[in-house]
Amino acid sequence: MGYGVYTSSLVGGNLDSTGNYIKEGIYQPNTISGYESKIGFWMQLQGNYTGKQIRYEMRKSDGSVYKETYFYLGGQTQYAWSWWTPDFNPGIDVTGDWYVRVLYDNVEKGRCFFNVQLLTSNRPRLYPTAARCFRKSDFIQQDLLQVRPVRSNMEYTLLNAPAGVSLYQDSTVRISSFSQPYREREFKVIASIGGSATLRDTMIYKLIDTTKNPNPGNYLESVELKAKLQGFWDGNEMNEDTVTVIVRSPLIPYNILDSARVVLNKNGYALANFFDISSGIFYYLVVKHRNSIETWSKSVIQFETGNPITYDFTTSKTKAYGDNMIYKDGDYCFYSGDVNQNSSIDLTDVTLVYNNSNIFAAGYLATDVTGDNITDLSDVVLTHNNSNAFVVRRRP
Repeated sequence: MGYGVYTSSLVGGNLDSTGNYIKEGIYQPNTISGYESKIGFWMQLQGNYTGKQIRYEMRKSDGSVYKETYFYLGGQTQYAWSWWTPDFNPGIDVTGDWYVRVLYDNVEKGRCFFNVQLLTSNRPRLYPTAARCFRKSDFIQQDLLQVRPVRSNMEYTLLNAPAGVSLYQDSTVRISSFSQPYREREFKVIASIGGSATLRDTMIYKLIDTTKNPNPGNYLESVELKAKLQGFWDGNEMNEDTVTVIVRSPLIPYNILDSARVVLNKNGYALANFFDISSGIFYYLVVKHRNSIETWSKSVIQFETGNPITYDFTTSKTKAYGDNMIYKDGDYCFYSGDVNQNSSIDLTDVTLVYNNSNIFAAGYLATDVTGDNITDLSDVVLTHNNSNAFVVRRRP
């Protein structure tokens, strides 16, 4: 099962003419303008007749329901696509992390998160002029990108783009040719203001060769992750931040097989989706954060196609390999303070934090181990204490 959201600007304004593109699962924007006129939700599914209900719930950042719809499995359905298009345009009503819940027979099967922001935000929002699916049979040579709100000093970069894909005159994705063994190949376009690590947006593109078969066994696999960051957690809620969730092979040398960047919300929750692993296979789960110790799952875990698995690091230190977590205010947390990401918290990290605290450095910095956007004495003390405890990464 695959799913995501899309907006009128992402599909050229006409939601009713996008069936072919929605079928390929092209759209999953990271951020959506609070002044979008319409928003939709797509889903790919396969199922037999049960007569049971499938429900979509779009919820605001405060958890309240914004729109919902449902239908019943009244017959055999294979790769059916369903979406609805409510009027959106919440304006300044509720910004922040929204999500869509997918429920089958009133049991949650997955969530799709997206961030709603105002057009006046300093953060750019990346749009194509008319989003397209790049197909072998319907080949589009290039796609012009736009940014709203209009900003100066924009920089565009490609991430994991194959040969033959390039940026032309900064903001045009040009595809000269591509060859791939399977049906889909994904890459990202990143727009940032002056190369900023925070004032940026990412658009996901998929190259789709309709003459090729899907990667056998590799469909959407998901994990509902719960984890807390020691310095960011105060016992009531956590300062939200991005982590990278990595899936590694169960055997030496424990190769990286897939990864996903997600935001741990104030409760430490995130849903991570993976496209390059298979169900029924055992993997290690690894979580990396900009100033925390890299933490591995206690042992290998097994994914299930169609249903997110759950892994909660917070319930016991034994959920981490080598029991490598610290108890704080009711939950087990990842150690904070690995500022230079060398897999240990030591005097070098303490020095980096101390130097920045002396100048009251502010902003999204690695030395801010408490996540309050300022490096001060509290960051120094926390890093120093973990350095004295000789905290290091533990892995098989």
